[in-house]
Amino acid sequence: DADHFAIDPNATSPTGSAGALGISQGAGRHWFWSANVNTMTPDYEVSDLGFQRRADRIDVQTIVEYQDNAPGRVVRQWNGFFGPLVEHNYAGDNISDRLFSGASVQFLNYWRVGLNLTAAPWPTIDDRLTRGGPLTLRPRYSNGSIGISSDPRSPLVGSVNVFAERGDANTSNSASASLTIRPQPQWDVQFGPRIGRDEITAQFLDRVADPSATNTFGARYVFADLKQTVFSLDTRVNYTFSPALSLQAYVQPFIASGDFGSAKELAARRTFDFLVYGEDVGEIVNDTIYPTGQSSGGVSFPVPQPDFNVRSLRGNAVLRWEWRAGSTLYLAWQQTRDDEVGVGDFELRNDLRALVRQRPDNVFLLKVSYWLNP
Repeated sequence: DADHFAIDPNATSPTGSAGALGISQGAGRHWFWSANVNTMTPDYEVSDLGFQRRADRIDVQTIVEYQDNAPGRVVRQWNGFFGPLVEHNYAGDNISDRLFSGASVQFLNYWRVGLNLTAAPWPTIDDRLTRGGPLTLRPRYSNGSIGISSDPRSPLVGSVNVFAERGDANTSNSASASLTIRPQPQWDVQFGPRIGRDEITAQFLDRVADPSATNTFGARYVFADLKQTVFSLDTRVNYTFSPALSLQAYVQPFIASGDFGSAKELAARRTFDFLVYGEDVGEIVNDTIYPTGQSSGGVSFPVPQPDFNVRSLRGNAVLRWEWRAGSTLYLAWQQTRDDEVGVGDFELRNDLRALVRQRPDNVFLLKVSYWLNP
């Protein structure tokens, strides 16, 4: 249902444009404000140059901030901010309205606490949920995070961050932490575990052409609830033997599981309503979905079974030796392990055991550079 752009099959290069305009002012010693306008036309594309989240947008954002950098009896410095953001696409659809606020406090002992809150107080339009299909509603939501970090000058530095989001489309909870240990100047050891749980109301699965689906322009857009759990642990070890010789190592185990619910379809454009197959609409017979009933002679398709458990391990180690001024030798080792099964249950101990049993791929690399004229 978008009529403000079209695909040109004869195009050989992108022709879009993007721009940003910002203005800011520091009003006195404590108050600051800024206003920004950002835009990307529908045909703007820079994926060959870098990451682009989306195009076809115009957003306006303002921020008002208060800062106090004068140390007191307890607090060294603190700040707080608030600002709204309004975003539309080039058809004039209101695709996002958000309110941002937050505060940060640093104490005299250099510990810091930060709080961030975001709210989308009313529904807007979602022009991406159906992956190119009709517009839907984007339900309202709110989220917040709080983080605590210790004195960065200490040999033992830690931080903890907790995030939560609530809304009709998504419920999310995650926690992450980091610990940096520097027992001696030549050592730097870092651990960063993270675990997150998402419950998504409408995870896109498929588009099935069906002329009888007049409410959604001749196609059925298939979704399902998704319960997803993700765990990762980043570990880094750096050791400096001498100014000319050092060792860096990194390893990250990653485990994710996804448990999908019953398949359902979008009921109508510009809504967030869904019809569950076999309950609200159609029939399911022998793992086959008949959206209009088996006897109607209409389209049919298999019941999606996308449950998954993904396990991976990424690790590498690099020994760097500057054996002559300007001349360096690198010895690198990389190991990867990958495994995927269609289970959907998150069992951390079992997943880690399965990952350890997985056959690894090892790559060794030797690189030598020589400076001809030091």
